[in-house]
Amino acid sequence: MHVVYRYRQAGGPTQVIDQTGYLNDDASKLYVVFVRCSSECYQQRRQEIQNVVSSFTVRETP
Repeated sequence: MHVVYRYRQAGGPTQVIDQTGYLNDDASKLYVVFVRCSSECYQQRRQEIQNVVSSFTVRETP
């Protein structure tokens, strides 16, 4: 699952959440990478954030 959304809380500045989640093979564990920054930050560093988020890898050990 990958989702990106903007939100504003109590009239504060707009924030961007970029969240990616993975389930292991038997769906017993959830792994999540969560990035949050201001809308301005996200626009300025979008490519860098996308590179990091898309490279997120989970390797379970036996």
